[in-house]
Amino acid sequence: MDKSQVILYLQIAGRYDKILWTHKIQEKEGDINVRDNNIVKNWKCGLSAVTSAGAVGTIFSWSGETCVCIITAIISAISAFLIWRFPDGEIITKSQANKAYAAKVRHMRNRYESLLTDILACDLSATEIQARRALLEEEENRLFKETAPHTSNEAVKMAEKALNQKQDSTTTMLELNAHLPKHLQLSEDLIKNAISEY
Repeated sequence: MDKSQVILYLQIAGRYDKILWTHKIQEKEGDINVRDNNIVKNWKCGLSAVTSAGAVGTIFSWSGETCVCIITAIISAISAFLIWRFPDGEIITKSQANKAYAAKVRHMRNRYESLLTDILACDLSATEIQARRALLEEEENRLFKETAPHTSNEAVKMAEKALNQKQDSTTTMLELNAHLPKHLQLSEDLIKNAISEY
C-alpha cells in the first residue's frame, strides 16, 4: 500500500470502529429491554396472583385484619402502577426497535469491513477507495438521519465489556480457519505468512 492508501485505510478503520460500537450498544440495549420485560412480567403476574388468590390474608393472618387490608392495598397499588407504567408489549417493542436498528448498523459495519479487506488485498487504487468511501458515507448519513432508539449507560458498559474484554467481534485467523469446512481451510503456513506481513 502506498501512503495515500494507508491514510485512507486508517480513516475508514476509524469509521468502522464507530459503527462497530453503535451496533453493539444498540444490540445490548435490546438485550436489556428483553431482560426488563421479563422482570416486569414476572412482578405483574406475581403481585396479581398474591392479591387475587387471597394469599396476603393467609400469609399475614397473624397480624390482624387491618394490617392484611393495608398490605393488600399496597401490593394492589404496586401492581396497578406496574400495569399502568409498563403496558403489555411496550418494552418488547423498544427491544425490537433496538435490534432492528442494530441490524441496519451491522450491515454498515460489514460494508466498511469489506472495504478495509479490499484495501489490504491491494485491489483498489486511492481513487477507487475514495469513491467507495463516499458511497458508504452517504449510506451512513441516511442511516443516522433516522431517529436511533434510546440507549442507556448500562448498554454502553455492556458493549464495552463485550468488545474489549470478551472481544465479541474479534476472531483470530486461526480461529476463523478452524470454523471453515475442511475443503475451505487455508494451510497454517499460509496463515502464518499472511500474519507476519501485517
